[in-house]
Amino acid sequence: MLNSLMKYGFSLLLIGVGQTAIADNSAPAGPGYTNNSWGSSSYTWIADFNGDGRDDIASADGSTVYMYLSSGQDFELGKWGVSGSWGSSGYTWVDDFTGDGKADIATADGSKLTLYASTGNGFVEYISTLNNNWGGSSYTFTGDMNGDGKADIASANSGVVYLKLSTGTGFTATKWDVPNYSSSFWGGGNFTWVGYFNEDQYQDIITANGKNIRALLSSGTGFSYQNSTVSDKWGSSAYTWAGDFNNDGVLDIASASHGTVYANINDGSGNFTQQLWTVPNSWGASGYTFASDLNGDGALGLVSFDSGASYVNLSTGSQFDSATWTTQNMWGSDAYTWAGDFNGDGYGDVASANGNSIYLHLSTGNRFINQTWFSSKGLDQPLIQSTSANLEASTDAASGFNVSPASFCQLKYPDDWVKRDDTLRQLPMDVSDADLNVTTLSVGMSLSGMDGLFIFVYKQNGEFVIRRSDRTDDTGYGVKGEAQYIYAGNPAYSPSWWKWFRRGEKTESPHQFVRHSQVNHGYSPVYSAGQLQIKGGKIIWVSNASGHFSPPYESLDCVTSFIDRSLIPRTTVSFKKKFDWNKYKVSAHEEL
Repeated sequence: MLNSLMKYGFSLLLIGVGQTAIADNSAPAGPGYTNNSWGSSSYTWIADFNGDGRDDIASADGSTVYMYLSSGQDFELGKWGVSGSWGSSGYTWVDDFTGDGKADIATADGSKLTLYASTGNGFVEYISTLNNNWGGSSYTFTGDMNGDGKADIASANSGVVYLKLSTGTGFTATKWDVPNYSSSFWGGGNFTWVGYFNEDQYQDIITANGKNIRALLSSGTGFSYQNSTVSDKWGSSAYTWAGDFNNDGVLDIASASHGTVYANINDGSGNFTQQLWTVPNSWGASGYTFASDLNGDGALGLVSFDSGASYVNLSTGSQFDSATWTTQNMWGSDAYTWAGDFNGDGYGDVASANGNSIYLHLSTGNRFINQTWFSSKGLDQPLIQSTSANLEASTDAASGFNVSPASFCQLKYPDDWVKRDDTLRQLPMDVSDADLNVTTLSVGMSLSGMDGLFIFVYKQNGEFVIRRSDRTDDTGYGVKGEAQYIYAGNPAYSPSWWKWFRRGEKTESPHQFVRHSQVNHGYSPVYSAGQLQIKGGKIIWVSNASGHFSPPYESLDCVTSFIDRSLIPRTTVSFKKKFDWNKYKVSAHEEL
């Protein structure tokens, strides 16, 4: 959600001025980059798009979103396809609209509101057709207004706030009145913010106008009103930020002017008292000045870069401690310079793109380390196409998808020895899915009540089928198959050399185990095959454990792509497991 992103300064820009981005149908090219892998700055965002706890960079250009996904040590460039339907940049936003911990993109063009929902490696597209009621772009924000864990869109117009409430797969429209409204109610758009300004689960709207800081506190179904009177002392909007400057869990407002920061401290109820925090009168340009938690203590500080110097003001909760940290004079333009936590260590960093290089100023808590991430590697990454759903269709929102194999998926042919082996075993290959109790995974399918170990085949025709494992002695992953899932149509198999060959393991009697080749109905090539486990209604791991097809470990990328684009629940940690054929156990695993 926005609140977590505020810690590193990115969403302060998003909240304060209602920014976010991608241009009208053909977003202009970026700043002359030779790899042509940037959209315009107004359609380039910083957020965690794959839910791994590290901020990424997304830059849209027409029907392609260039994704610079952080590994913590570098950016990996990918291309995520979208339909290319965009509203103006002022009506395009990035936030977690689905509540799954991954940043999404929403864009409005009149009554058409398009949601590009991230799966972690691509987008699923939803279209909602709603009323065409909007305030100005500088008074349109995102935040969780009803406390359901999904970001909504709020657009203020005089005495009304028009709301587009997220359902996770689209939006519904409503409106809330502004209590105590008058013609002088609103401050400027750059002095209006959305965030958690009191101690509940709803995000609120705050607007500052001279001596008045007016709070619209959400109850989840409407607003209550509160006004705080402070001294009419403000810096410019470019040096004014909303964020938690004293680590009490609610947002404050800080406004810098020369050697003074006017700190409007929130008491936790949306009531503000102004304090004066003194700092050196040392500032770089506004485009290189950020509010960010540089030392990981939970309180935002301020950092302003001027060539090779960074003027740092760390909050103690009641004042700033100031210092100058040396950094390298390596910068792109301010339009392509962002604050975020790019290596996931809890300290706020700054990234600046220039040509094929992205210069990182990584905070350690008391200094910056300079690194250059991304050169030209990965430029030939295939486009990952989005899937789409029209919420106004009469069918269910999850139906009508055609999740075909991603372009990087490669077919794998079975080994000849496997063909001979199964011919010798006399296993039937033309058994129906119903007789084998095979299940075909479909988009949005619930896995509730399906816990257990399965074998799977990702077929050449694009079907992804699973069958409960009947291998009672298969403990390679600490999960046993179950004997009740045997197939009675398979003959027994116990040749005289079996016990010697398998060193005393049980023979396959009274019925042989079901093979991947049977689930595939023969020896046609597959994209992948192996085992997976479902627990708690989610797939918790997949492996390439299939002797008949011996798929490479890399084929599991194809599997996870299908699962994510099909909106099938899964975990993300230690998800892919590599099968070691020599040791017949898991030899390695890694996070996606």
